[in-house]
Amino acid sequence: MKLAIGIIAIIVVLAFLANTTIQFKPFKITFETPLLAIGMLFIFIGIVFIQIQPHTDAYARGLKDGSKSAHEAAIEAAKQIIIESKKQQ
Repeated sequence: MKLAIGIIAIIVVLAFLANTTIQFKPFKITFETPLLAIGMLFIFIGIVFIQIQPHTDAYARGLKDGSKSAHEAAIEAAKQIIIESKKQQ
């Protein structure tokens, strides 16, 4: 639902930027400046990509660091289990 509202909002903004005129007698839709709307759409998409990139890099770095620390914790736990089993024997 949130995605649909976002898409509709983007379409309305692009139609507003393109100076859309609608005639009903002979039904006709015209865009006076369609290239402005397309250019703004590309700028918006570029800004979104620029904003997303640091988050994906940080996610990958955090995933790598987390798996490394989990692996080290598992090795330490295994060593402790081996030491305790040797003490019991």
